[in-house]
Amino acid sequence: MAVPLIGQLGKNFSNKANGLIMGSELISYAEEKIRATQRIIGGKMVYIECTDEKTLVSFYENNGYHIISHRKSNEGDLLQMIKYLR
Repeated sequence: MAVPLIGQLGKNFSNKANGLIMGSELISYAEEKIRATQRIIGGKMVYIECTDEKTLVSFYENNGYHIISHRKSNEGDLLQMIKYLR
């Protein structure tokens, strides 16, 4: 089953740009684009991959994602997290 990956979701914290959009708004926008695509091609889930940092994991969990696995990479420990899109 193909599951879209949200990659490199990030915010610019310099020059007060952080206040332009909330992280939850940014991820919601990405998920809406995926939902629109899935209405055409099918599917119900999306996943992200992030470093195993407490603030990142907490952010994604607060936005409905659940950890499904861990893996080692050149960048360090990474988590795969998944969300069922309704």
